[in-house]
Amino acid sequence: MTIYQQAAHFLSPLFPDIPTNEARPFVTLTYAQSIDGKIAGSNGQQLILSGNGSMIMTHRLRTMHDGIMVGIGTILNDDPRLSVRLVDPSDPTPPRQPQPIILDTHLRFPLGAKLLHNFQSGAGKAPWIVTAAIDGEDAEKRARQVRSRFVADRDLVAKIIGRSRRKDNPRPPHRIRYVRFETSCIATPTFSSPLLRPGHTSLPDLLSLLRRHHGIATLMIEGGARVIQACLGAVGHVDLLVVTVAPTIVGRDGVAATGEMAGEVGFTTPATAAPRFPRLDDVRYEQFGRDIVMAARPAWD
Repeated sequence: MTIYQQAAHFLSPLFPDIPTNEARPFVTLTYAQSIDGKIAGSNGQQLILSGNGSMIMTHRLRTMHDGIMVGIGTILNDDPRLSVRLVDPSDPTPPRQPQPIILDTHLRFPLGAKLLHNFQSGAGKAPWIVTAAIDGEDAEKRARQVRSRFVADRDLVAKIIGRSRRKDNPRPPHRIRYVRFETSCIATPTFSSPLLRPGHTSLPDLLSLLRRHHGIATLMIEGGARVIQACLGAVGHVDLLVVTVAPTIVGRDGVAATGEMAGEVGFTTPATAAPRFPRLDDVRYEQFGRDIVMAARPAWD
């Protein structure tokens, strides 16, 4: 059995029949950690934890999802491509590429990101950026800069999903708006799902928006730390957990998988509630090279 066949054999039973859910996507939360539970080095420094075998498994997992979502901290620290590249060379079929979705409440997305080069070269899809209110002169200026670079350099490159305020009504209800940047037009339909406060995104509302209005039926979430913590603490919003454990010890200065990291986007949670992490059911393990991969179904009841 090749490593590609092993990855398919391990993952296929995890997706026998995904139930159709019109309210939100089927959500897979996945990440790689050291044996002492760290996903990054000091101050979020990138660590190469996964070996080649578990990376092949992760790329196979990406092909099984409509979208792949990370926080802006992951983009700034790791500059990932979020595409499918490690595929069976004997398979002539082009791999299914997931839709990259970036949580970026303050619109800090770097214009030199590999995601954009990926799209420009035809190796991946144009990213969608989820942002908070585009309010005030600084935010409007940044939005114009992003738009001008996207349009001038790469035609259709990004869809920005965010909250806006009408200038003639400074205190309207908060509403989600997405802006599709194209060379010829900007479409701005408005939906009623709220982003609750600047800097933090409502996970249930975002999932509903992605499912109902953007066609994302299956979503893979890859981190970083605050996103992982928020997803594990969001009761009933993660369907599958896939964790790669590498035989590496990072030490106390590393960023823990369920800890917080400065600069990473967060989700809103009840102010008085401590995270309620799930128990794990239907646990499966598989060894890929030196790494151990665990797959399980979170349950909060």
